[in-house]
Amino acid sequence: MKTVLLISNDSTSADTIKQILECQDYSVSIVDSKQLTSVEMITPELSLILLDIQHDNEASEFVNNVKEKMVGNRPLMVIADPREAEAISQLNAAYIFTRPFDLHEFITVTNKHTV
Repeated sequence: MKTVLLISNDSTSADTIKQILECQDYSVSIVDSKQLTSVEMITPELSLILLDIQHDNEASEFVNNVKEKMVGNRPLMVIADPREAEAISQLNAAYIFTRPFDLHEFITVTNKHTV
């Protein structure tokens, strides 16, 4: 089973994304961006890191925190508000989805970028 680490600053959005991915046979672990201590905690079987960034006053801080904690070479995908383009451009993301995004495209790209 493919495993996704979903790092989010919005629990409602994270729960929805988790449900979508679980319907596609992914195992999804959610970490609140404020609880992120290190991406080193990731298990070896992790296939993908997915950042879900909601536009708010802390979005840039969230991106900087994730950037500092990134370890290893797992594929990184980002879902973000277009207003966060400058902040997310700092990340070496395999793919960036802007809201609103096409669900079919999301599933296709996720499948493509999972190990």
